Amino acid sequence: MYINSTNNAQNPLSPSQLNQALAKLLKSELNSFWLTGEVSDLFCSNAGHSYFSVKDNDASIRCVLFKQQATMTVENGQQIILFGYLSMYAPRGTVQINVLKALDAGSGLLQQQFLQLKQKLELSGLFDQTNKKPLPKLIDDIGIITSPNGAAIKDILEVIKRKNPLINITIYPTAVQGHTAVDDMVHALNRADQANHQTLLLTRGGGSQEDLWCFNDERLARLMAALKTPVLTAIGHERDISIADLTADEVAITPTAAGERLSGQFLENNQLLRNQAEYLNLLMQNTLRNNQQKIDVFSYRLQKRHPSTHISQQHHQLNHLTHLLNRAAMQHRDKAKSQLNQYKINLQSQRPDLERLQSKVKQNLQFMQHLLKSKQQKSQYALHNQISQLASLSPLSVLTRGYSYTTKLNGEVIVDQQQVKANELIETKLKSGKILSKIVERLDK
Repeated sequence: MYINSTNNAQNPLSPSQLNQALAKLLKSELNSFWLTGEVSDLFCSNAGHSYFSVKDNDASIRCVLFKQQATMTVENGQQIILFGYLSMYAPRGTVQINVLKALDAGSGLLQQQFLQLKQKLELSGLFDQTNKKPLPKLIDDIGIITSPNGAAIKDILEVIKRKNPLINITIYPTAVQGHTAVDDMVHALNRADQANHQTLLLTRGGGSQEDLWCFNDERLARLMAALKTPVLTAIGHERDISIADLTADEVAITPTAAGERLSGQFLENNQLLRNQAEYLNLLMQNTLRNNQQKIDVFSYRLQKRHPSTHISQQHHQLNHLTHLLNRAAMQHRDKAKSQLNQYKINLQSQRPDLERLQSKVKQNLQFMQHLLKSKQQKSQYALHNQISQLASLSPLSVLTRGYSYTTKLNGEVIVDQQQVKANELIETKLKSGKILSKIVERLDK
C-alpha cells in the first residue's frame, strides 16, 4: 500500500525511497510500546546521546536515548525497561528504537507507582513552596526521627557535637524500612510534633529503591504537610528523591549535610562573640584609663582650689610678713643703738657740758624710744590690719558667719542648679561638720 502502483522495472525505487516507505510503515503499524531486555554495545557520544542494543537470549535491537529524554544512566549488562517507538535510520537502512523513557528493570514498577503518587500529591498542592514552613535561623532544640542503630544518626550526632554541642537532641526511634516502617514513622512524627521542638529531622542512610520505598507513602506525606513543626529530610544519597523529600519543608542531600544545616554558624558566631568581647574589653580599658586621667586632672584642680590650700598659702604669706616686720624692727633698733654709741663717742671727744649733754642724750633716748615704740605700734597695727584682712578673705571665716558651700558626692562644687537632678545626694560643708542632703526638686527658674 506504500509502494506506488507506478513502480515497475522502468520506474524502480531508490534505497532512500524504500527506507522512507518502511519508516512510514513501522510508524503506522507499531506505535509506542514498552520493552525489556539487557543493555549491550553501549556507546555515549560527546553530545550526551546514548546508543546501545537491547537483547535477550535469541535477538537484539538497536536503541537510541537522546540526552533530552535521559532520566537515568544506562550501563552495559543492565536489565532495563524502556518506552519508545520504532524508527528507521534511512541512511543505513537500519531499524532502531527511539527511547522516550528508560527505567531500571528492578524498579520499573516502583518507579511508575512513584510517579503516579507524585503527580497526585503535586496536583493537591502538597509540594507547593508557599505551604512550606521555614526552619528557624537559630536552632537549639531538635527531634530526630530515625533508626537509633543506623549510620545516619552516628554521622549527624558527630557533626552536631563538633559544630554546635549546645543543641538539645531528642531521638525518636523508628524503623526506616520494611512493612512496619510507615506506621512507626507516623507515630514518631506525631510524638515529636507534640514535644514543641524547633525542627524535626526525618533521616536514614542510603539504600536501594526498595529499601527507601517506605518514604514514598501517601499517608506519611500528608502527615508531614500537616505538622506544625518544620521538617527537614535527609534520606539516602544525593541522587535519591522520595515523596517525603518533596513534601518536607527543607531537604538535605545527606544525613551529614543535615547535621551541618542544623548546627548553623555556632562556631563562627562563637568566634565572632569572642572577638567582640575582646574588642569591648579593650574599649572598656581605654575608657577607664581616660576617665582615670580626667579624675587625676580634676583632683589636681580641686586640690589647688580647695579652701585649705588657700588658707595654707595665706598662712605662709603671714609668716613671711611677720618675719619682714621683725627684721625691720631689729634693724631700726640696731641703727638707733649705733647712733647712740656714736653720740657717746662724740660727747667724750668734745667734753661738753656733761649735765646738759646727759639731759639731751636722755631726751634723745626718750625720743628714740618714743619713735621706736611708735614705729613698732604702727608696724603692729599694719600687721594686725593685714591679719584681719587675710582672715576676712579666708573661706573658713565666711563659714563662721553662717555661710556654707555645697558639693556633689564626687567633690564637684555646685554653683548652678543645672549641675544636679532630682533625688541626687549632695554634701554641704559648714563651719563644723558636713550635711548630706537629697534633691527634692530643682527650681530652674
